[in-house]
Amino acid sequence: MHAHRADDMFTAIRIAKEFDIDLTLDHCTEGHLIADELKEEGYPLIVGPSLSERSKVELRN
Repeated sequence: MHAHRADDMFTAIRIAKEFDIDLTLDHCTEGHLIADELKEEGYPLIVGPSLSERSKVELRN
């Protein structure tokens, strides 16, 4: 799942659990805001790119 925002990551995790889907979270731009929760869930994460301009509202944080 491609997700920048923390709420989108939580939604992806909820859906993965509900439908028993293997999940990897890609980008995780706001992952630092929910790092403890992401660690607890244990899904693989792909972080980045993190050195680009904030051209989207999703990249605000």
